[in-house]
Amino acid sequence: MKLRIATLACLLFASHASASGFDVARFGSDQAHAAAPTPYATYYNPAALSLTRKGELALDVITAIRSASYDRTDTTVAEPRDGRGANLGKSSLTDVLVGPALAASFRIGDLGIGLAAVAPFAGSAHWDGNNSFRGNEKYPGAQDGRARWHVISGTSQTIYLSAGAGYNFRKIGLSLGASANLIYSTLDLTRATTLQLDDALANEGRIHIKGSGWMGSFAVGAMWEILRNKLWLGVSYQAPPGMYDGMTLKGKVRTNFGTVSSVDADLHQTLPDFIRFALRFREPSYELRLSGDYARWSVFDNQCVSQRGAACTINKDGSASESVRETLISSSARNWKDALSLRLGGSYYFKGGWELLGSLGWDGNPVPDSMLEPTYPLGTDVNYQVGGRYRFGKRWALSIAYTGMYFLPRDTTGKSTLDTLMPPGNMPSADGKYTQYISLFNTFAQVYFD
Repeated sequence: MKLRIATLACLLFASHASASGFDVARFGSDQAHAAAPTPYATYYNPAALSLTRKGELALDVITAIRSASYDRTDTTVAEPRDGRGANLGKSSLTDVLVGPALAASFRIGDLGIGLAAVAPFAGSAHWDGNNSFRGNEKYPGAQDGRARWHVISGTSQTIYLSAGAGYNFRKIGLSLGASANLIYSTLDLTRATTLQLDDALANEGRIHIKGSGWMGSFAVGAMWEILRNKLWLGVSYQAPPGMYDGMTLKGKVRTNFGTVSSVDADLHQTLPDFIRFALRFREPSYELRLSGDYARWSVFDNQCVSQRGAACTINKDGSASESVRETLISSSARNWKDALSLRLGGSYYFKGGWELLGSLGWDGNPVPDSMLEPTYPLGTDVNYQVGGRYRFGKRWALSIAYTGMYFLPRDTTGKSTLDTLMPPGNMPSADGKYTQYISLFNTFAQVYFD
């Protein structure tokens, strides 16, 4: 088990899978949706800032415990007799991660202003090694475990520093809002590889890719008060990091095939844009919520690494265009698909400032069987949340909630096509059986200044 504590300045929250894709936007607990008038509306729907309190500070400390397994059932190159179990068999993963998400809002009349520091995209994967090959002189790389051909260790964080505003047109019950995001993204990945891009034990080496970069994006939203003080509909659009030109992270690539070499490099990838929606119905003693999002993960078609300043153009079959072959370093095919997530929840308000909350949810699968591998062991999940909230007078509120995410088991034996793609997009087969469960604990504090 590995424990990582993320600070606001660097990691924030890093769980590897949540909702559709590695979108981990769960800050705000039960108020993490497009119709919630909290400071986190700066990210979820800036129009809702117009309905917040006169002043509010929110801090959500999230603890994630992730358990996963990968039982590899096929190889690209058959294991030699003295290397049996080096590539085939079961690997496991257990990570504990902690991090905060901070936001503030201020309202002057019908104008709401928000600031937020959050990490909606994040990932961490550190698979256990293979002790049966520890100290093996002929196949020393096998001690890093059966998942090593795709990931030995990897982390990624995409942090948003956001400012937004929303205005409420009271006569028609409509609010409109927009926000701007300054985004810092990092990626650090180490995996096994060969010059032939297969999983032959005798030719095994290492590649380490590390990069970071700044970029921008925006969000817009609308909030309609359908029934006064009772029913609200929120809809928002979150543009992709780097807008519509993708992301370029600058860094280095180190390879080790007996001799270590290093080169300045750029990592190219495209993360999705989101459409979020939520319906919120409120009565004095209870509230009902229906929320969801549509993520355009189909733009996440590959992760390509080139020499510094060079472009990356990769075809669907994994091949590179002729113009970039001389400057291309590596490419990992993704070819994901769009995905939908839904959540139904509610709250019951007791006398004395107590609130009981809960929800049930479903997250669609963005990763086809042919593309599934241990770096992103995702799939369809069903989830639930239970928690409580207590108000300390007029200025303080504290909520604690637990979310359990059960990922439906996946068996891709005979379905992985990673090793059939054209170079340089091909990778060793990722056939196998995948399981995963994530526990999230939200400790959410709010301070009011009106």
